[in-house]
Amino acid sequence: MFSTEGTNETAMSIILQTVQRKVTPEMNNDLLAPYTDDEIRAAAFQMHPSKAPGPDGM
Repeated sequence: MFSTEGTNETAMSIILQTVQRKVTPEMNNDLLAPYTDDEIRAAAFQMHPSKAPGPDGM
């Protein structure tokens, strides 16, 4: 159902060149950086201690 017989690499390249990038190289570097113990601690302490998790368990 969701398959292709191949892709036209030239057409794909032209299409992708017209799409404006949303993530800059600087943003990408930040996203790929390893997380620190301080970031984990900050995220854990930002959770409200008396609230139940949502439907997804988070």
